[in-house]
Amino acid sequence: MGNSKKYLFVCLANSHRSPTGKDVFTDMLQERGYTAGDLEDEIGKDFLVVSCGTRVKTYEIEGARQYTAELGEWADVIFSADKYVDRELWDGFEAPMKKVINLEIPDIYKIYLPNDLFALRNLLRERLAEYVPEKKK
Repeated sequence: MGNSKKYLFVCLANSHRSPTGKDVFTDMLQERGYTAGDLEDEIGKDFLVVSCGTRVKTYEIEGARQYTAELGEWADVIFSADKYVDRELWDGFEAPMKKVINLEIPDIYKIYLPNDLFALRNLLRERLAEYVPEKKK
């Protein structure tokens, strides 16, 4: 896989906030000239961006990825949706705290509602801006 930097987005169910965070961050990287992939498309990419949830098994969401200790170790940076996700990462999974960045995104957005999706994407762009590297040379 090489030297790709690895980012992991985590919310509770991996249905709204973390997949949208992954998509927005990937878009922002590509806007700056980088390539981004995920676990299924990682060869030759500058960055790997993955989303998951801490309670996927509880919510039984088809196609959602469950957070595991292995994913936590794999990631260079873990973007947590909110303080509740932080607590689950640290208490339930013993995630490395130095890797976790809380984006403080409340669990109020329904991505199937156009206005909610627009608001969530804008909030994520604002919160993630400082973590996107400068334009690729």
